[in-house]
Amino acid sequence: MPSFRQIIILLILLPLLLALKPAEGTYHYNNLLTPESQQALGENLTENGVSTDTWQTMSEYIKRYNDENQSEPVKSDWTESPLGEDFHQFVTFMDLKEYEEKMTHFTNDINCRRAAFILMNEFIQAPDNIEQLGLASDPEFQDLTKRHFELGPKQEQLYSLLFGSNPEYQSTDDLISAWKETGIKFPESIKLVSAVQNEPGNVQHMHAAIAFEKDGQIHLFEKVDPTQPYRISIFHSWTDLKEHWLSHRFQVFGDSVDILVNDHKI
Repeated sequence: MPSFRQIIILLILLPLLLALKPAEGTYHYNNLLTPESQQALGENLTENGVSTDTWQTMSEYIKRYNDENQSEPVKSDWTESPLGEDFHQFVTFMDLKEYEEKMTHFTNDINCRRAAFILMNEFIQAPDNIEQLGLASDPEFQDLTKRHFELGPKQEQLYSLLFGSNPEYQSTDDLISAWKETGIKFPESIKLVSAVQNEPGNVQHMHAAIAFEKDGQIHLFEKVDPTQPYRISIFHSWTDLKEHWLSHRFQVFGDSVDILVNDHKI
């Protein structure tokens, strides 16, 4: 039987716990502007196996973005929003001149794939002979190596295999098969979430995030887009996450986008 003190603590925490549980048909998100929100994310990631050094690296990116952001309006508190709605206009739909102007406000701003790779690199298992694939080096990876000198040929090929385009792919099934045939093994505690364009000869990795499960919900961490904030979102389920992405950000692509969790479609 709980003690009086435990009951009091529960009553104090209950409103906060309920506030962070989205209502049906909604999700919660936080743009990590405060030390408290960043600390909470760091604790969740390290509990799921992310090393302290890796989290420190990512937290420096988050802090630098927050310090340098002068052009992008960002909500500072936990925000509830209906599935399929988002406060931000994504770079995909932004005027090129507007995008280039916004980029001038930032130094070393990274995109979704680079952020996901920094966190996933220590988790994804790749065979030693992956260096023999001979895939073209991705420009995004080359940019990462300017600041991450520890990245070598093995990581270069892994990045190209995960995120690079291959005109020989006829569907996302070909991409998944390439991962499996190469011997890529994904972790379960931290998952790679991908939005991939599924068109013959044009299988493009469009967006990446990482996710973990906690208290029966899906917690998704992402760099929303270049010039746009880092974010942690909470969804009721993988189905809700998929609905949110497909009914907003990738709606214009119709049925030609697949959402992957590691190497499985959802």
